Amino acid sequence: MRCFAQNSWGGNQIVISTHTDLEPRNDHWRQFMPTAFLLGLLMIALGAMAWALAERRTASMEEARRYTIAKAELVSDWVSGSFTLSEHLLAGTGQLALESIADSDASAMPQLSSRLDRRVDAVAFVDAVALLTPTGEPLASSDGARMRAVLDDNAHIVDAFLASPERSRVTGLLTQGDSSALTALHFMALHDADAQLQGVMVAQLNMAVLSATIARAAQLESESIALVDLDLQLVTRHPPPTAEGVGIGLPFELAPLSRAVREGLALDGMIVRSPMDQQVRLLSGKRLESAPYLVVIGRSTTDILRPWWRELRILLGGWLVTALLGWLALRRHLSALASRQRLAREVVQRKQAQSDIQQREAELRTLVTGIEALLFRFDEHGNLQFAHAHRPDLLLAPPDQLLGRHYSEILPGDITERFRVALDRVADTGLPVEVGYRLSLDGTPRDFKAVLRPLLNDAAIASGTVVLATDITREKALEAQLRIAAMAFDTHLGMFITDADGNVIRTNGTFTQITGYSESEVVGRNPRMWSSGQHDADFYRDMWGAIERDGSWQGEVWNRRKTGEIYPQWLTISAIRNAHDELLHFVATLSDLSASKEAEDAIHRLAFYDPLTGLPNRQRLQDRLHHLAENPERQQEHAALLLVGLDNFKAYNSTLGHQQGDALLQQVAERIGDSLDENEALARWGGDQFVLLSRHLGSDPQSAALKAQRAADALLLQIRACSGSNQKALPISASIGIALFHQSTQESAQSVHQAELAMYEAKRQGGNTSRFFDTSMQAAMVERTRLEADLYHALERGELVLHYQAQVNEVGDPIGVECLLRWQHAERGMISPGVFIPLAEESGLIVPIGHWVLETACRQLAEWRHRPELQTLTLSVNVSPAQFNQPGFFDEVCQLLNESGADPTRLMLEVTEGLFLHDPSSLSV
Repeated sequence: MRCFAQNSWGGNQIVISTHTDLEPRNDHWRQFMPTAFLLGLLMIALGAMAWALAERRTASMEEARRYTIAKAELVSDWVSGSFTLSEHLLAGTGQLALESIADSDASAMPQLSSRLDRRVDAVAFVDAVALLTPTGEPLASSDGARMRAVLDDNAHIVDAFLASPERSRVTGLLTQGDSSALTALHFMALHDADAQLQGVMVAQLNMAVLSATIARAAQLESESIALVDLDLQLVTRHPPPTAEGVGIGLPFELAPLSRAVREGLALDGMIVRSPMDQQVRLLSGKRLESAPYLVVIGRSTTDILRPWWRELRILLGGWLVTALLGWLALRRHLSALASRQRLAREVVQRKQAQSDIQQREAELRTLVTGIEALLFRFDEHGNLQFAHAHRPDLLLAPPDQLLGRHYSEILPGDITERFRVALDRVADTGLPVEVGYRLSLDGTPRDFKAVLRPLLNDAAIASGTVVLATDITREKALEAQLRIAAMAFDTHLGMFITDADGNVIRTNGTFTQITGYSESEVVGRNPRMWSSGQHDADFYRDMWGAIERDGSWQGEVWNRRKTGEIYPQWLTISAIRNAHDELLHFVATLSDLSASKEAEDAIHRLAFYDPLTGLPNRQRLQDRLHHLAENPERQQEHAALLLVGLDNFKAYNSTLGHQQGDALLQQVAERIGDSLDENEALARWGGDQFVLLSRHLGSDPQSAALKAQRAADALLLQIRACSGSNQKALPISASIGIALFHQSTQESAQSVHQAELAMYEAKRQGGNTSRFFDTSMQAAMVERTRLEADLYHALERGELVLHYQAQVNEVGDPIGVECLLRWQHAERGMISPGVFIPLAEESGLIVPIGHWVLETACRQLAEWRHRPELQTLTLSVNVSPAQFNQPGFFDEVCQLLNESGADPTRLMLEVTEGLFLHDPSSLSV
């Protein structure tokens, strides 16, 4: 019979149940299940270990296969470089050989042999080079005796090449006479321009040189690198072969490799026993593209799988240790099972005692049911003996699932540690201990405060611990809200709170930073103390009216700091009322707008003023022109726009530097600005150009023009007096374009363009003068624009042509030709160079046109090269300064000469002295 107490959420009850199975039943089954479970786990672990090891072995072999493939690619590229070097040597000496064959001089061949000797000495891979006739007879060689011996020994190879000559062919591995030296022959056929065979260049290659290349490529200790020809003759190997019957220069047997070479199969991971050292190796190979040789990379499978075997031993040892620990745990479990069976026999003896205890606990539960808190009792070992909760949702689980469990099995890890420390303190001191903690119940975090007290028996000895826990979630939330309110008050905005009468009761730190007033200086006083006095009574009446009507107001105000400084401020005032709509407080927030105001001013200056001279910029001037029409009484009056462009400012900059050029612009702006009256405004238009706007010149056009001309003359005098900040003053002048207009929006907008046309006309007249705009300028500019558009398409339409004018000496014999550019317009006919050449230079089209002229002239020179009567003439081409100063101009000329095949000594480039006037730096090379 079993008797136990159960705490249910509906109440407390004592349950007594009787069973006839106090003695253990099915003992054999209970002992078998843990043993079977342990064996099953061990077998599963063994199977998983075997699968992982198999995957790891496959991955190791695949990694080694990729390594050997990549290594074969790399080494083949290195070895191919030697054969490429040989081919370059044959190609170079072949050109010498063709020139010697064409030369009928008897000393040509001996000279060729000497030159071959020098070429061969520079290439270690090549021992000798020889020139053969189309029938195979030696004509010249770098080492006559050696080459003749090699050619005689390999006459059948020479005959085979001559029977079907290719441009280049390399033989397999050859032996040099009776010596053990390894060699190979590299043939290259020499053809003339008619594709006729003129001879054969042949090089004797020193294959032993490749051994150093192979040795340098070796990186791993167990790695082997071999070079073989397609007949499986070993050229070199690192490390050298150790097996009997295998050596350098000897053939070897390896059936899989032989089959792959014969059938053209890929060598990408073949596992065989190497005949070189009898080790099982993973082999990958790469055939050279330029020679009949094969690079074979091998790695010992023993070395590849050495980490795998180490991992196998580790895993197997771990599995054995796990099996041993499991066996020990099983023994302990079976021992504990036997102990429980013994304890079961003692249950009957304690049955009555437990019944009495449960009765007393039932009475105690009745007493604590009315406590609105969580009540727990733990024994001296920390196991839960009793649990009560006035609200079921405050427990982590129903009580019947918690009773008898250790607190570490119930509580999360961090809370468990806190309870352990608290329980230890209760046991050591015998005094109550308070612990705070947070639990997540049904996804909702809740805060608790627990007080732990020792539970004493009749002998005043602690037999457990009583824990009284209270839900303090609401109190924590209120505390957090108070902290948030405090943090919000200490924000980056200044804040102050007044009572209903407007007297300050609190401020924050930011308020002190902005205003300079500490809290003690303003508490109990009205905010009028920091008023600036710049707002009238109507302003404050409207502000308080909005607060009364809407409950809040915000806007920009000007207030006074403690230092007396008046500053802009953004102020927000809100009225705080209670549930009965009674006014309690005013809360105000404020921020300092001084920095933003300064930023606005800086942005305004950047947008409307020139940073170099401080003058209004183009946008600011256009705004002023637009505002001229706002006064209708003066719209019939004339105004003048004077566009000032400094003459030769680019040369000034090039000569003295940009710093001096900036100083000159500042001096011009300052000198002109000091002489302006109230009806004149100066602005910088951009670059070296200024604009003077002269307003209210009267309604008489003649009088207005006279006033504008006087202003222009005064500007010319003031500018000529400027020289920048340089001690060596350079003459400076200006060209001024004048446009008169009525002070209306439409005419003022047109005046800018008109003044610009007039200024360019003044520059064309030589500068240092002024010009008024007239309609003929507009017509000329429209015509120039149309002509420039036609010139833009002249190249692609094929309208540009070259004429060639003969140049003669003093006796009238032709010595050269001058290249003349002409434009045959499809509608206007022949246009003079004096018209379109300046236009091309001003628009930048002279660069592509000049390229076309050079390209056409080079092709013409190439054609004349084949005509005896013209091949000695020089061809002169004029080059504009803009084209001459283009980056890469000389590279462009060299490229055109190379592509066309023209003789560079027959091309003469002519530049005018204007190039050095516009750009003095061109005088230095």
